[in-house]
Amino acid sequence: MAEKSDYGIIYARWRTGAFGAAAVGIGLIAFAAIVVTRNGIAGIPFSVDLQTMAIYLALPLGGALLLGHAHHAVRREPTVVADKDGITVLYTKPPVGPIRWAEIQRFVPFRSNGRPCVGMVLEDAEHTRSLHRQNLAPLIRVARRKRAHLGIPAKMMNDRLPVIIRDLEEMRQRYTWRRG
Repeated sequence: MAEKSDYGIIYARWRTGAFGAAAVGIGLIAFAAIVVTRNGIAGIPFSVDLQTMAIYLALPLGGALLLGHAHHAVRREPTVVADKDGITVLYTKPPVGPIRWAEIQRFVPFRSNGRPCVGMVLEDAEHTRSLHRQNLAPLIRVARRKRAHLGIPAKMMNDRLPVIIRDLEEMRQRYTWRRG
């Protein structure tokens, strides 16, 4: 759940996907270790192909999954902050924002490569891009201008998509005095 306070909402990355990927990595490493260190199980020998696949496929893939996702599974840091000034995206390098509430026309849910995203439709997209220059590139890549100008993957915000959009829309209306 997102942390809500009097001054705003702090979102963090979903950790369930990172835990799942780390668990799969551990499983692949364990499988590769068994196949490489033993000749067989219960009198059934391992084939040379299985040993080769364990060494050149399961071990590197398991290591990459474990190393790549263990950091996200353990570390808990804010990724998006919505406060009275606007939305600040912290997971990008360098951070983007704040994108002022007056610059945002509405929030829409959409999918990018099958993954749910929170889209921001901007009042004047060219003006907002000129303010933030190159920092907006990761958010534009997600949106691809289909339904929104900017997009934030829902996995970066630890709440359900309808709740995220409702809360952000409520904050936008509160701080801009604009309805719908």
